Amino acid sequence: MKLAANRHGWLALGLAASIWLMMAPSVLAQGTSTFNGRVLDQGDAVVPGVTISATNTATGVVRTTVTNAEGVYSMPGLDLGVYNVTAEIAGFAPSARERVTLALNATITIDFRLSLAGIQESLTVTGNAPLIEVTQSAMVSTIETTELQNLPMITRSINGMLELLPGATPMTPIDNTKRSVGNVSFGGSSGTNVSATLDGADNRDPRQGGTLMNFTLESLEQFQLATSQFSAADGRTGGVAISMVTKSGTNVLHGSGFIFARDKALTGKDYFSRQDNLDEVPYSRQQSGGSIGGPILRNRMFFFGAGEYINEDTSLPVPTRQFDQLELLVAATNTGKIPAGLVNPNHPRAGATPLHLTMYSMKTNLQLNNNHQLMGRFAGQKDTRLNNEFTTPNNDLREPTDSYQSFWSAVAQHGWVLGNRGLNQITGHMMHHGRLSNVHSVITGENYTRDFPNVNVFPPRLSFPAVNTGAGGGSGATADVDRMQIRDDVSLLAGTHALKFGANYSYLPHLGTLSNNEHFPTLFFFDDPSVILSNSNGRYPQGFQTPGIVRQWQQANGGAVNGVGSQADSRKDASQVSFWFQDYWRTTARLTLNLGVRYDVDIYL
Repeated sequence: MKLAANRHGWLALGLAASIWLMMAPSVLAQGTSTFNGRVLDQGDAVVPGVTISATNTATGVVRTTVTNAEGVYSMPGLDLGVYNVTAEIAGFAPSARERVTLALNATITIDFRLSLAGIQESLTVTGNAPLIEVTQSAMVSTIETTELQNLPMITRSINGMLELLPGATPMTPIDNTKRSVGNVSFGGSSGTNVSATLDGADNRDPRQGGTLMNFTLESLEQFQLATSQFSAADGRTGGVAISMVTKSGTNVLHGSGFIFARDKALTGKDYFSRQDNLDEVPYSRQQSGGSIGGPILRNRMFFFGAGEYINEDTSLPVPTRQFDQLELLVAATNTGKIPAGLVNPNHPRAGATPLHLTMYSMKTNLQLNNNHQLMGRFAGQKDTRLNNEFTTPNNDLREPTDSYQSFWSAVAQHGWVLGNRGLNQITGHMMHHGRLSNVHSVITGENYTRDFPNVNVFPPRLSFPAVNTGAGGGSGATADVDRMQIRDDVSLLAGTHALKFGANYSYLPHLGTLSNNEHFPTLFFFDDPSVILSNSNGRYPQGFQTPGIVRQWQQANGGAVNGVGSQADSRKDASQVSFWFQDYWRTTARLTLNLGVRYDVDIYL
């Protein structure tokens, strides 16, 4: 065991050093798309040695390759964008396709038919790429940059965008700490079977599934959702694969800015407020941000940055029935029928659940030459939501839970063109997620989770059919999780076979939580306070002093007393290893076979 731990430590150190070295010269957009095709002459004979050039119209970056003996070419690892593609060889007139749009993870086939130079000087075709990728079998849906900017959405979040795609349905998050990220179901699933990547790096929650980190939409270029038949390179899920890529700078300095605001004047009363004739619940939400990008060295080096801040002040109304039951408990406390400290004397008519969310992203691209490019991206998120567990209005908020989360993600990538045959793309990724779900007392002002074990256990929860008090079993948790990932993708052209293979290794130290669940005891009662205090059913002649009034006692477990206590520790050092091989075999001009195999292994996960 000691040897394994040392080995993981050296792997983590080596990964950190490699990312540092890769980012040192500067740090380019993650290339995921491909141009391929075949070049023929007028007699349908293949033409080897043709120079194929693809020029990104926004950045001026040029990639070139040469057709092989079968007249086939492949140009993998291209950034998404609009390209001019040309084919040239001595003795033949040049041919070109202009303004071809290359989307995320797309493989666009462009075949050329060359004429002799003496017959026709040149042939230029202008227009968009085919809507159907004729060599791919994956079923994908894509959201473009213009849609990200113009589609009307209330939240403007990643999952808000994903909800617009076919087969997607919004769902309640599986954990309250993921409320800012949200949860989306695909094909009737729970939303956890989603493999999410951004800029080629993993963005999947290793504990609960689904998307882990949020990103401002101002930083995102494109979404793609693959629901089935995706390639072997996209694995670790039986559900869907989500690929996202962040924006890059271009040769033109450009920027954007936005502000969205809503308040209660633009919202109506909720159902419970109307039923109980209550005032409208307070609501205020401001969402603002912007971006800027441009050249550092024209046609070679670019930068892009974006940021966003969300401030939301909203509340969850407490229905009159529940509010009146809590008022009876307050009165019983004041008259000595219930011990002091078990009920919040100032329980709210509407529980405030404010949110403060900050997101930012910075990216640099460097085209060293035709064969080497670098990319680096750093992003962060700070997420604060008070009263995070107040999702049903039946608690007195005696001991609310406040959620504090912070994330950062650093990606560095090197793309190396292997002559005319292929591309090697290596990606290094480091990520951190810190979380504190802090239970605190509004009566004493003590912070149990934050200051554990220096704060004694809180009083028991009183649990009735309609209402309850205190934190009960939800006693808070902390987490401090890192991800260190190294991934290598190799694309090769061998005759009519476009091969793609690679490997991925992720090290996840301290994966899990330090949890205080069930530190506080709970007393369960058969009936509500109104029944007990009025003895309306004849079972409580002495009110709360009636013997046998408690239906169940749930004992606390591991709470802190006098500076000594223990927490449930589920943390462990986990690893993930993956290998894949994919063959796009173009057997004829009209038939391409997509063949792939993948192997994954989890270690202590």
